Amino acid sequence: MDIRVEWRGFKDGSVVFGVAMDTHSGSIDQYDLKDLAVLRDSNGKEYFPGNTAIPLGGHHRTGLLTFPVPAVSNPSKAKYVDLILRDIAGVAERDLRWELN
Repeated sequence: MDIRVEWRGFKDGSVVFGVAMDTHSGSIDQYDLKDLAVLRDSNGKEYFPGNTAIPLGGHHRTGLLTFPVPAVSNPSKAKYVDLILRDIAGVAERDLRWELN
């Protein structure tokens, strides 16, 4: 399975990511990122998705993953964020990092 994540920035007190998930075998509709994603800042604080606008699509899914985290938009509070995706297609943990300053 191929998972691509793009930083979309801060919007209305949230951090927004664009997510695309693709596979050529079987359906990926069983992977609900609301349950499988967590955002961790450089201070170790964890945030959970407030919204996952990623519609079902069988082999291909594309949409937005939003975390309500107003504190990380202040660079003095967090230097980076890690988006962690757990238990997707046999991979225990994917860790993607974005520097905030």
